[in-house]
Amino acid sequence: MPVYSPPLPDPDPAAELLARCDEVRLLQLDWYDEADAAMEDVLEMVRRYGLPKCLERFGNHYLNLRGEPPLGRDPGRDPSPGAAPGASGIQPLSPEAMAARVAGRMSDGVDAASASSLLLRGRAVRALLADADALRAAVLRVGQEVTARLGPAASGSSHVVSYQPLPSAGALVLKCRDAASRAAAEAAAGALVLGSAGGGGGCGPGAAGASELAVLPCRTPYEIKPREEVQALWDGKDEGGPGPTTGSREGEVERLRWALETWDRLIALSEEWAEESYLT
Repeated sequence: MPVYSPPLPDPDPAAELLARCDEVRLLQLDWYDEADAAMEDVLEMVRRYGLPKCLERFGNHYLNLRGEPPLGRDPGRDPSPGAAPGASGIQPLSPEAMAARVAGRMSDGVDAASASSLLLRGRAVRALLADADALRAAVLRVGQEVTARLGPAASGSSHVVSYQPLPSAGALVLKCRDAASRAAAEAAAGALVLGSAGGGGGCGPGAAGASELAVLPCRTPYEIKPREEVQALWDGKDEGGPGPTTGSREGEVERLRWALETWDRLIALSEEWAEESYLT
């Protein structure tokens, strides 16, 4: 069943027919953003007809909702008001919390001997990300410090090739020429970033504490997969999802709202992740 805009008529012309049914099963709901269908249009469909087995978006992205059981004869509103306390008011993970989770995976299990990228995050980085000019100047100083330690790069360009600001995560990725450049950048970045952010020069990341600044080798490229992330949260494979089925129509609407809002936020994060600024 496709979802288009304008929204469904009210009252629903199918209400009388649906009221005669023992159960209603919605197999698939197709959400076409290009048809100006809003999230609220999708949620109204679910409010009226129940949670579908599958939600299709963008023509080829599927969110499997695991064939939740039908909710009996109720064609529209919550069949048991108040049956799902705690379902309403579910809040999606914040963009920063979601980005921090992904950023953490970038540095998990990384072989520092071969890693050529560096992840910086914490309060000092968040402060620096607020000023694009100051951020670029700080990265350039890191590159200059690495050159002072290692000598000019073979090509005559910077040892720090590019940087990738991730404001939603309060994080910054530095991509270096090789593992040696990354190691030198790791040694230099702490004091320079803290000084640029007003944290005082001469402090390494350990002295400031991990909440102030963490500097870690990481892997790049790293691909964010919004649909897969949301699916794992919905299925309960990752913590922080909307929880198990509630048994009420309005409760399921709130669970799906959580999934769709989180999906949108992850799409925005993946677009942010794709932005990269080169120094060479």
